[in-house]
Amino acid sequence: GGGGAPAVTLDSATIQDGTLVYRDAAGGGAEQRVEGLNATVSANGLQGPFEVDGSLSYQGLPLSLQASVGQLGGTRPSSVKLVVSVADKALTATVNGSVDAAGPAFNGDAKIEAPDLGKAVERLGGALGGAPAQAIGAGQKLALATAIKGSPTAVELSDLSVDLGESRLQGQVAVALGDVPTVDAKLTGNRLDLDALLPQPAEPAAAAAPAAGGGAASGTPETVAFEIPKGIAGSVDVAVDAVQYKGASIRRVRLSGDLVDGAANLRLATAQLPGGTEVTVTGTALSDGGQPKFVGRVEAVSDNLRATLDWAGVDTAGVEADRLRKASIKAAVDATPSKVEVTDWTMELDATKAKGGLTLVVRDRPAFGLSLEVDRINVDAYLPAEAAAQPAASGGTAQPAQGAAPAAGNPLSVLNAVDANVNIKVGEATALGVPVRDARIDALLQNGTLTLRDVGVADLGGAKATVAGVLRDAAGKPSVDMKFDVTVVNVDRFAKLLSTESPIPAKQLGQVSLKGTAAGDMQDVKVDVKLAAAGGNFGVKGTAKPLASPPGLDLALSMSHPDANKLAAILAPGSLDGVGPLGPLDGRGTI
Repeated sequence: GGGGAPAVTLDSATIQDGTLVYRDAAGGGAEQRVEGLNATVSANGLQGPFEVDGSLSYQGLPLSLQASVGQLGGTRPSSVKLVVSVADKALTATVNGSVDAAGPAFNGDAKIEAPDLGKAVERLGGALGGAPAQAIGAGQKLALATAIKGSPTAVELSDLSVDLGESRLQGQVAVALGDVPTVDAKLTGNRLDLDALLPQPAEPAAAAAPAAGGGAASGTPETVAFEIPKGIAGSVDVAVDAVQYKGASIRRVRLSGDLVDGAANLRLATAQLPGGTEVTVTGTALSDGGQPKFVGRVEAVSDNLRATLDWAGVDTAGVEADRLRKASIKAAVDATPSKVEVTDWTMELDATKAKGGLTLVVRDRPAFGLSLEVDRINVDAYLPAEAAAQPAASGGTAQPAQGAAPAAGNPLSVLNAVDANVNIKVGEATALGVPVRDARIDALLQNGTLTLRDVGVADLGGAKATVAGVLRDAAGKPSVDMKFDVTVVNVDRFAKLLSTESPIPAKQLGQVSLKGTAAGDMQDVKVDVKLAAAGGNFGVKGTAKPLASPPGLDLALSMSHPDANKLAAILAPGSLDGVGPLGPLDGRGTI
């Protein structure tokens, strides 16, 4: 002949009930199996057109495939069509277009359809490693459609639309296939119904019986190294007018970010929650020593915090109606799974303003540092009415919570469970009806040693107080070195704090001062306490043994007053009527 390629025609080739096995020898011999392979292949020549019609089963998941390619080698683009159906058409993907070998380029469209997204996810999940307990999108129809333009250097998805039940998103995706592949995606939508798409909360399952002979599984969960890939870049911009969640609309949802050189930059994530609470997050996520790390800022402003909390499921019925209105919070965050730092923190809640910072370290013995300044707060206004109405002290014996077991052995050993560095200042506060002014706690708890650097209050129901000192070795052999100073300036107010009335008129009792020290082993503490009241001085000095078995006291008591008659008139009016002057009083005793 003329020397051309021989004419070849393949009417059909058939595969029936075939099996294809792939073993990964380098990966430990992992095996993948394709079974039930049935296919019919036909071609009119080596340049096509070609047709394939087949089915197979992978991991128990049935798939069917129909493909056709038009005549190749001509001057015009060749038509291409591919239809893949999964799990008896639970999910169907279709690609239809043309290939221009001169480009080379592809131009066409694609569709993905699922009559019930939940069933499709369940079937796919079961084949690929286990379906979730409740699949997303149950009963919701999925329809995705897009126009496609592609070449070896770029792929563009335009006129992209995603319909999920009653929800719809549209946008575009551009992929650049250079040395560093880049994916840029933009999606917008009027409404996204998460209530319809997300699984409904499951009923709590009954507690499973423990396995025979054992409690909790031992060992530490395996740590998986976290790494954001550096060989890919891209950006995402998603904007949805309203997202339906928990029966209400989250409005003006926006997510914008990019991926550059192994860092995911969150340019903006914002949403308006029900109740008019605007939340904004910006920052960068990256890999730090194999751990995820986020550095950024969080801001939230609310015109009706109560409505937002009610939507979130927080019970606010017990809080006074004029509270939980305006609120705002701003903070810088630097967080990894092992350490969280919150700095530059400011908050406003109704009439309260606060600022501070927090550091939390997650380890075998957790540690945290807290710095907090509050200008004023009415704690009672945020408590249920019955709790706020309870007096500070009822005079009765406090009862432990039902089911709480008394501490065994050394009750101070709990101080060895955590390390803490705390500095709290409160300008004005009201709690359980008690007004407090200029309260402060500056304390350090480290390795079981509690150091009270400065603990005090300028006014607590008519009294002022300071405490300072050290409690050492709380979990072992505790010892203490403390001093305290309490002055009751207004006896009547302080008596009301104790839910009682002063048996002695405040004018006669005068200012009351209680000062003292405690030092030594908690099984043998040396105490020295002095009380000044009603013009006299009273003292207790000796040894207390609070953690000894049995506990004990060995104390010397002292009492002095410049005028015994005057003291008796204050403590027991009328008891010395008709008795002449007794002069100064000086008494001693022991316990």
